[in-house]
Amino acid sequence: MRRTAITILLAALCLCAFISCNIDATEGIYSEVASSTVNTDVNIKSYLGCYNDEHYYLSDEGIFKIGSGARLENSGSSIIRSASLNGATGEALVMTQKSDLSTVLEYYTAFGATPAQVTGTFKALLRNGLVYDNSAIYTVSGTTATPVISDAKVLYALETGDYAFFSVVKSDAIKYYVIKNDGTVVVDGVDGSSKTYIAFQPIADSGEFVIVSYNSSKATFEAFKLTSTGVESTVLFTMKSSLQYAYSTQAASFYYTNDGKEYIVIKASNYFDRYNITDKTIESISTGFATTLRTAGIVNIEATADPMVFVAGTYESMLYEIDMTNNKSTQIK
Repeated sequence: MRRTAITILLAALCLCAFISCNIDATEGIYSEVASSTVNTDVNIKSYLGCYNDEHYYLSDEGIFKIGSGARLENSGSSIIRSASLNGATGEALVMTQKSDLSTVLEYYTAFGATPAQVTGTFKALLRNGLVYDNSAIYTVSGTTATPVISDAKVLYALETGDYAFFSVVKSDAIKYYVIKNDGTVVVDGVDGSSKTYIAFQPIADSGEFVIVSYNSSKATFEAFKLTSTGVESTVLFTMKSSLQYAYSTQAASFYYTNDGKEYIVIKASNYFDRYNITDKTIESISTGFATTLRTAGIVNIEATADPMVFVAGTYESMLYEIDMTNNKSTQIK
């Protein structure tokens, strides 16, 4: 009888201790969540850029600014599909999909201002502000869309910074265009093919670009140079690693110069591949700036005012600054 009483008492004490610990743990978790200013559950779809030293990004819940919460949130009747931010003026374009699956393109003088609808019905908006429908590619100024390329059906588009690569059907043939966000046509309707490219990187403002496709017969990713005269037939380089583009329609990349040499860096699955344009060599990188980011699901990498500094948006709801001068990456969200 005495043994039974002792056993019951010990069980009761353990239960009290267990409940006390869990109350403390729950209060700790609640406190952390309540004091947090960033929703870490959202997935970043695109890093939009920086305006007035503040970073903006598009997530699966809307458009956010670091430190200030949502600028534009999704609703049951309107889902933000894509957005473009002018880092110099703060102006923005936002494409939303309505409950009837129609899309609307709206112009904002600033996030938070009352939007005005851009005249026309469009299929897609790129980060650099170019838009297209089923028959043309446009630049947008305010609420006016001006066609740059007409009578062309876009098959797919890739973009990095101010430039966008388009594979289109025009006059029953596949053609390639590269268009700058100001409407300048850099590559004007050169002959294309059924090949699908999954990486696109300008070489500064030289008018030359690197595009990468998958060679299924060799199971390799091959890079080619694209110029105003077309895609060169010779393989520029073969990637040492498989490309990572599961989180976006293209692999993230950036260009920089150092010690008189030019480099292109492309995000691979578990590494970064760096191509030395000057020396024509390629290497896989897993240290330095790549230490933290090499396994991250990067959606895009954008240049900043400093030619040696870039910002990467990751699917895992984080933004990182990539500093190539000091060869390091730092989380900024």
